[in-house]
Amino acid sequence: MAGFLAQLVDGSLGMGFGVTATTGLLAVGTVPVMASASVHLAKIGTAVASGASHWRMRNVDWRMVGWLAIPGGLGGFLGATALSSVATGSARAWMAVLLLVLGSYVVVRFSAWSRPVHGSGLTPAGRRWLVPLGGVGGFVDAVGG
Repeated sequence: MAGFLAQLVDGSLGMGFGVTATTGLLAVGTVPVMASASVHLAKIGTAVASGASHWRMRNVDWRMVGWLAIPGGLGGFLGATALSSVATGSARAWMAVLLLVLGSYVVVRFSAWSRPVHGSGLTPAGRRWLVPLGGVGGFVDAVGG
């Protein structure tokens, strides 16, 4: 049921599957490490299909992928390591706060009050944020789904 509801959110907004599914799994008492692993395993199929679709439609900026991939992988490894080495009670509280913040962002970002953001590609000023974005994004994704 958590996966079904999460996919409804992700399909309508284009993001939020991990946040929704992890929150649902934690709400029914799943251990944080198992919730994170289960959500990431479930996301493999949709990520491959989505990535292939974007690649086919030529929506991929490979320069940006290069700047995000290595720090994102390292951040993901560190996040998974941190989550597996923290006590269950501490991890549950930390994940709850993280999921509340991410869920609030999803609601505000896609609410009726927000305006769409139209980017014009990768600028030199924006490029300096890609490495920290990849690292932090990988870490947060590994910890919070």
